[in-house]
Amino acid sequence: MKKIVLVLLFIITYSFTNTLEDGKLAYDNNDYIKAFKIYEELASNGNANAQYALGLMHAKGNGVIQDYKKAVYWYEKAAIQGILEAKYMLFLIYSNGSGDVQKNQKKSMKWLIEAAENGHPNAQYSLGTRYESGFNIKQDYTKASEWLKKAANQGLKEAQFELELLYNKDEYSRDATRKSFESNEKVANQGDKKAQYMMGFYYYNGINVIQDYEKAFDWYEKAANQGNIGAQFDIGDMYYKGQGVQRNYIKAFKWYKMAASQGHKDAQDKLKNTSNDNFEWILETANQGLPESQNLLGTMYLKGKEVNKDYEKAFYWFTESAKGGSDQALYNIGNMYYHGYGIKQDYIKAFEYYRKAASYGNKDAQNEILNIEEKDINWHIKAANQGLPESQNILGVAYVAGKVIPEDNEKAFYWFIKSAKGGSDQALYNIGSMYYNGYGTKQDYVKAFEYYRKAASHGNKDAQNEIRNIDYKSFNWHERAANQGLPESQNILGVMYLQGNMVNQDYGKAFELFEKASIKGAAYASLNLGLMYWGGKGTNKDTKKAIKYFKKACDGGIKEACELLFGNKFLK
Repeated sequence: MKKIVLVLLFIITYSFTNTLEDGKLAYDNNDYIKAFKIYEELASNGNANAQYALGLMHAKGNGVIQDYKKAVYWYEKAAIQGILEAKYMLFLIYSNGSGDVQKNQKKSMKWLIEAAENGHPNAQYSLGTRYESGFNIKQDYTKASEWLKKAANQGLKEAQFELELLYNKDEYSRDATRKSFESNEKVANQGDKKAQYMMGFYYYNGINVIQDYEKAFDWYEKAANQGNIGAQFDIGDMYYKGQGVQRNYIKAFKWYKMAASQGHKDAQDKLKNTSNDNFEWILETANQGLPESQNLLGTMYLKGKEVNKDYEKAFYWFTESAKGGSDQALYNIGNMYYHGYGIKQDYIKAFEYYRKAASYGNKDAQNEILNIEEKDINWHIKAANQGLPESQNILGVAYVAGKVIPEDNEKAFYWFIKSAKGGSDQALYNIGSMYYNGYGTKQDYVKAFEYYRKAASHGNKDAQNEIRNIDYKSFNWHERAANQGLPESQNILGVMYLQGNMVNQDYGKAFELFEKASIKGAAYASLNLGLMYWGGKGTNKDTKKAIKYFKKACDGGIKEACELLFGNKFLK
């Protein structure tokens, strides 16, 4: 059986279980039927997020007939498991009545309070407005202010504006504003980030103070540096608009991105809108050195979106973005080399950039590398001739298999050698297998073992296993390998003669084989030779020579030999 093995450049773990990510991908691609099946399977197994997703699909009628009762069923399951958005959706459905689901203000308030108390900003805002209006709850301006402030502290603009209106509504509210400002200022000066955020809000909107963008910025900045996501978004907005600070799109992007990464929806929308719809913003930030914008600009020039298609400019901006650390730009450069967009087609450089991008976790690049073996054999022939080691190895395997191209072991051997010179550990292993089997070259166990050892030293698992299993080879195999001068087999064959394992016991032959292997540096053979001198088996007893070979084996890293030299009393 031929032992040439093609190993993927990355380990692929196949999973037959669908994940939330699979469902989201299908949903985002408008494949609602597939998404529904995935979510249904996960939801039935108790996945709370999938239960919420199912509720949403039933409510919108995506992939199924719209059914609010079924939506409520799944929302409630998700809500019980703590999904805040599901609680808020239940509040909305029971509050307004939807489809066959009747209004139920008692249930509505139950889910609203639960969502608000657990930190849902929109729920906090809604609860605040209900306390303000007295709708289905006793009117209470103090509690209205408290809940609106909680929502405002999370950056919800509606809550901020409603809070401003509440503070200016009547004498009570104006007094509450003054007291709130004073108490906030005191706590803010003590370093509380929420209070710092509210001070920024007061100064930005001119509530109980003269409007002052610079002071607003200072307070927002203090809160933002402590992780307040509302302040992070507002700082980004002020940099973007040039309010209280010099306009700076780079810094705006930084703060938007920081807030967006923590789930701030306005920041996420801002990033999306500026990234996709504002060419001037992208151009300016690209010129300021923002890698994300440089990559976007490169993509625009590559596709001719909002600008004339220009491969040279695309390549320039991708390169600039890559210098700034963008893995997507690295992948895009790889694509340009792969397809020959505006530059000479070069599979070697394409693969190099794919590999760089993949090393930074870029999924597109990883998939490109993982799928390389599925490329048309003509692609690999071109890439191999250009010097790509991975394709050279794949081409060698194809010649051995003889399925897509005629079997030719000599050509296979040729391409494995080429690939190995390029650094492929799998090609090293395959060369070892060719020597082992005598495919495309003269059978040579010594060379086979040498290549296995080289491949193993580079981490090749197949080669490591081959070396590990060499002790289990047959007597005939080791006899041939020993005659070819392989020290590992000379030592193993010597042990067989020493023990009478598979052959007649013969101390003389054992001694001879150990001696040959020891001369070639086999440390275990030196140990065995020392033991034969010590016991006088196969040779005259000679303590001095025994110690000499124990020392040689110890220097070669054999622990047992070291213990004999320094640990056992009979040698002292």
